[in-house]
Amino acid sequence: MDMNAKLQELLKVSRESYLESIKALSKLQEETEKIITTMTQKSTSFRDESMKLIQNWIDSSNKIREEFQKMVEENLKKGAELIPDLSSIQFPYKAQFEDMYKKIEENVQKFFEMFKIK
Repeated sequence: MDMNAKLQELLKVSRESYLESIKALSKLQEETEKIITTMTQKSTSFRDESMKLIQNWIDSSNKIREEFQKMVEENLKKGAELIPDLSSIQFPYKAQFEDMYKKIEENVQKFFEMFKIK
């Protein structure tokens, strides 16, 4: 196996690993949203404080996810630059990921519209 084939295989494995990470993060987000929804429906006494905490958590997780995506994109681009014929490849599934992210963000926004956060 020549060096070019090895580097291509490395990029392929990196992409697959990234996609699996995104799937795991999405599943974690879904399950956490279920827990949060259940908690907010059942408890009313600490609603204001809980909602502030939840909003901070969502903002933090969104920031972490964005930074993670940027880091992976940059590293894949750097790796692609090492292989001359792969340098023109765009980040895989970027449009789909951005669409999924936008839908998640819209759903979270809709969820929190029913609660007033001060």
